[in-house]
Amino acid sequence: MVYSCKSSKRGLSFALIFYAVFIFNFIISGQVLAFAETYSDFYGIGYFQPSSVMNKIVLDSGKSIFLPDYVTFLYSFSMNVNPKSPGFLEQGFTVKSNLASFSPLFHIQDGTVRYSTFGLSYDIGAKLFGNSKKETIYVLGLSVGVDIESVNLFVGSSSSISEFTNNDFKHFNSVSNMNIYTLFKFLIQMPITNSYFSNILISIAYYLGATAYGPFLPNFELLQEPDLNRSMQGLSLSVMVGNVY
Repeated sequence: MVYSCKSSKRGLSFALIFYAVFIFNFIISGQVLAFAETYSDFYGIGYFQPSSVMNKIVLDSGKSIFLPDYVTFLYSFSMNVNPKSPGFLEQGFTVKSNLASFSPLFHIQDGTVRYSTFGLSYDIGAKLFGNSKKETIYVLGLSVGVDIESVNLFVGSSSSISEFTNNDFKHFNSVSNMNIYTLFKFLIQMPITNSYFSNILISIAYYLGATAYGPFLPNFELLQEPDLNRSMQGLSLSVMVGNVY
């Protein structure tokens, strides 16, 4: 997946516009709006595209990513910047992972590789509309994140213990990298009637970033692959449920 210079410029323009709107909202919201809540936590699922580096490795292998591995599991915690005097601005963190991160040995379909990811982001958000957890709240958010992603290909034909130290023994070939990125988010928080959760949170985000380290092997040795596009950009979607306190 290679992005042109023109595409990169469009992404930069989008980022500048987003920052301008975010700062404007920051100033206005501080004068007229306030969150009544102190903290919240949400659980859910999301979609985040693999990096350009991972896409090229998979493409070169002639395989495809196991479809369920595109789905990430999310936990997000946020709190008011000043809990003693709640205001319009919240900050927190989000942790993401996917099925392959928990179980790389989960059933593998022929012709697929396993894609795993684990990431953490720092989040900050400013409210556009809405004033309490009983109302629908619209938020502009900004996140800075880092993640580790890997592709794992099951190879080998032998299941004999005598072949344990040989290449023919069944095993995973693994390649990983580390990415750093910024997410520009629009969030909608809506109240729901449920015995366990009081709100649903929907997030649509555009991200820009780059592969900061990698691709590397399990012993952290870098692969010699000079012609890689290390930039990354795309859309991220998520739906979560949780409680606001």
